[in-house]
Amino acid sequence: MAQGALLSQRVSAEEILDAVVLIASPQDDGSFVINAIVKSKSAMTAALVGVYSANVQALQQEQAQKAQAVEVLSQAEVPQAVVAEASAPEVDEALEMMCVA
Repeated sequence: MAQGALLSQRVSAEEILDAVVLIASPQDDGSFVINAIVKSKSAMTAALVGVYSANVQALQQEQAQKAQAVEVLSQAEVPQAVVAEASAPEVDEALEMMCVA
């Protein structure tokens, strides 16, 4: 949550329920400095599209990794029923065991 006197001065009471885009810079200590507050609806739409796109890409990568793990397990000497029933943590654990052995 970002809060402070300067932020509240930049957003009027009428805008209190409107969404805004904060442009911020990361700091060495893990905090962020807010450089600008953008109140444009098109900026908000673009930011939300960017978040959605990043989430879709992350989900696609995760699904590809799971499919690859299932493929590796299916080529190993693991019964197909085990591969079909394996959850993601179980797949990860089986891959780790195969790498150690």
